[in-house]
Amino acid sequence: MRTKLLRLKLIMALGVVIGSIVSTGHCAKSLTIGEYNTLPGSALRVPVTMPDATGVAAVAFIVNFDNDLLGLTNVTNGNLGATFGMKYKLEEGRVHVALVRDDALTTGSGTLVELQFTVNRGAAPGMTTPLTIADGTVSGQSAVDFSWTEGISFSNGLVRIVAGLEPDADGDGLPDWWEMLYFGDLTGAEVWVDSDGDGVRNWNEYVAGTHPLQRESALRLEWPARLGLTGLILRFEAQANRPYVIEYLSRLGETNWMTLQTVPAAPSNRWVELQQPISAVMRYYRIGTPGPQ
Repeated sequence: MRTKLLRLKLIMALGVVIGSIVSTGHCAKSLTIGEYNTLPGSALRVPVTMPDATGVAAVAFIVNFDNDLLGLTNVTNGNLGATFGMKYKLEEGRVHVALVRDDALTTGSGTLVELQFTVNRGAAPGMTTPLTIADGTVSGQSAVDFSWTEGISFSNGLVRIVAGLEPDADGDGLPDWWEMLYFGDLTGAEVWVDSDGDGVRNWNEYVAGTHPLQRESALRLEWPARLGLTGLILRFEAQANRPYVIEYLSRLGETNWMTLQTVPAAPSNRWVELQQPISAVMRYYRIGTPGPQ
């Protein structure tokens, strides 16, 4: 049974997935998401804009995102979208958005919707990623004659994580106090290097609150101990001021990790034990933390 799966915290860019526009005009349409700098643990508002909405009666699109790193909290109408009825459906790592009005716009431009995210506290400063794109869908009201659909273009967006408020002389995302404490200078720690050879990189040691130069100090689940004939105990050392989530899969190769239990942050280090029944179904476990709270 694999019990050690540290979740790396890298920020992913938002991917705008454009479906189609139903329109009474024949002008090419586009949707746009801009570029954004944001801090780990911050709130992020992402407008989806349409430069030219002339002739548009309905719009449908999908936005893909990494839900381990970005949490979608809400979708609201923008200034342009306020003239539409809007519905959205949230799935794991994506949100479907559909906007419909009774008649086509004679003119207009602006923000259709605003996507409101929270950025994981473990997101590494300096990280950027490209957009991800997939097919979208179109929906409309039956009372409106949508006799044809047209394709839509898009302008890529980007989310860039910048360093937090703590002093960071070399701008690598590792605070100066942390680098001085463990490495003795401000440039000695390489973010993506595993300095103690325990399988955990320095950035993840910082996020987890573990020691980057001690192999025995790392965020990991201990090998399960038996609890009588029908149970087992999952055990790990929790660091101060960090919440945790324990997840599981029934088969390796699946991607839909299920939450087993969340553990709230506490002011001091401690050992946490979780009792689980033994069943005929194999399970694989992992543990993660978003970083200090």
